[in-house]
Amino acid sequence: MSVRRKGVFASVDEPTWDPDEFAELGDELRRGAGTEFLAEAAEIEQETHLLRRRRRRLGDVATELVQRGDLVGFRLGDRAVTGVAVFAGADYLTVATGTTEATVRLDAVALSVRRRRAGGRPTAGGATTFKARLAEFALTGELLTLVAPTLGLDVAGHIDVVAVDHVLVRDLEEVEWLIPLATLTLILREIPSSPSH
Repeated sequence: MSVRRKGVFASVDEPTWDPDEFAELGDELRRGAGTEFLAEAAEIEQETHLLRRRRRRLGDVATELVQRGDLVGFRLGDRAVTGVAVFAGADYLTVATGTTEATVRLDAVALSVRRRRAGGRPTAGGATTFKARLAEFALTGELLTLVAPTLGLDVAGHIDVVAVDHVLVRDLEEVEWLIPLATLTLILREIPSSPSH
């Protein structure tokens, strides 16, 4: 190789390199700085995952349960419910227990979760809140069991009206029940042949 310097060509020795030296350097970087970089990246990833989990709400968690099709359980008084998570809104979760579907307010129960490796479903469509789910039931007019544990109430009937702060339920003997929304925790219904959620 030649270098031109003020009109004069000078000869410069081309550097020689040994590929084995670079291989050793690469190995050393992977063992030293590379390992440190990977460990730091893994730690940052763990911290990011923890931060994401801290920012979630119960509705976010319930949506994940549905998307994975997890097996979910909860207790409400003497009643124990276990089933597959099939739908979630911002403040409620619906689980299918075989022949029955249970819709529960998330702020009223503790959930046990057994993760499944396969299954799940999308959560698009459907009511976004527990109150909106009650309104859907009022439109369908289907037979439900409504549970308000703090009132000791467990009534089978049909929802006639979902009002601002209560529901009007007509039981099987045509008795009207005015149930405050804040006390209503669980809705049970028989699963039709093609469940929607």
